[in-house]
Amino acid sequence: MMLDITHARLIHMKWASQLSRLFRNFGKGVALQSHEECDVGAWIRAAGLRRYAHVEEIRQLDEAHIKFHDAANRTISCLQQKRFREAQEAYELVNTLSREIIYLLTVIEYRLEKADARTG
Repeated sequence: MMLDITHARLIHMKWASQLSRLFRNFGKGVALQSHEECDVGAWIRAAGLRRYAHVEEIRQLDEAHIKFHDAANRTISCLQQKRFREAQEAYELVNTLSREIIYLLTVIEYRLEKADARTG
């Protein structure tokens, strides 16, 4: 049951760590997936929201994930238009949202482990 949450967290961490490399080239030739197409977004939509609907943080995770993709796209757009101050601000938001996503996935995993311990 926990494997899918751990996997989602690892996928997000890997993807987020690659963003800085994409941004260094001023966003040239970069096309990011939508929040629905990436592996974490697909997991949230296909399994997370359905399987963990009783966990309040799953909806917060979905919202943070959408905002994360919006900020990443805004960063690339600003870089491509050489609006570097705005790109930096958007990138700072990307990093903040990335930490929030990791936190929420961890909270969800913790809540589920706690619930399993009570029923097990």
